[in-house]
Amino acid sequence: IETNCSTLIGETTERVVAFRKVLADGAFTLVYQPIVYLKNGVTHHFEALTRFELPDIIKSQWEMIRFAEDVGLISDFDKAVLNRTIKKLRELLRSGKPPGIAVNVSGRSLSDPEFVLDLVATLKGNKDLKRYLFIEITESSLIQDLDMLSEALKEVRAEGFKVYLDDFGAGAAGFQYLKKLKVDALKIDGDYIKNALVSKEDRAFLRSMVTLCQDLGIVTVGEWVETKEHAELLTALGVDYGQGYYFGKPNVGLVTSAVPVAVKAVAS
Repeated sequence: IETNCSTLIGETTERVVAFRKVLADGAFTLVYQPIVYLKNGVTHHFEALTRFELPDIIKSQWEMIRFAEDVGLISDFDKAVLNRTIKKLRELLRSGKPPGIAVNVSGRSLSDPEFVLDLVATLKGNKDLKRYLFIEITESSLIQDLDMLSEALKEVRAEGFKVYLDDFGAGAAGFQYLKKLKVDALKIDGDYIKNALVSKEDRAFLRSMVTLCQDLGIVTVGEWVETKEHAELLTALGVDYGQGYYFGKPNVGLVTSAVPVAVKAVAS
């Protein structure tokens, strides 16, 4: 048992060192996936997603993020991605009007008072980007203190930045989050969408989510839109925006022409 524990500690330490080196070297790339207004097929904004230059000891992109959360390094990573996104927006602003970009921030990071102070200070210093930079909360299911998160989001929104809640509907506490947290938009978990064409139950859940959000004045985004039929269904149900391979895969460039022409006929 002692040998196994020592091995595990050694591997964890090695992974921490490798992850810190990735951050120090900036050894990650941002790719961008379009979020499309379903009624006319126009790209509204992009979500910034990360692709790592993985160290040998970490085998996948997913493992990298999960490890950062498990060992308390996710806030350092979130800061690095936020700063990279702001830099990208600055570059785009110099060459013309930039598109909007949503940057992911883990719910765990937003549970750290020091991170929140740093985030708000960064947003204050870049307030001219409030039309273009959106904060998207991920891993909200890991939040223990919803009151603390609520206060953090109030500060972010007070600076004029919009807040999105990711993966709504995942887990039993989803509606509790929506009651406690004031957000501008939420992204409906793709598990409700991928089988909605054949599942009466999933369509019923989608319809109830959309109705609730409409009553609360919250914008909705459907994830995992893979086909024209998915796009048409979400449009008919009243979902505002769609994201998925049907509209475009994550790309290093911000490709606004990725939207299929067929979508424009869905709700015209």
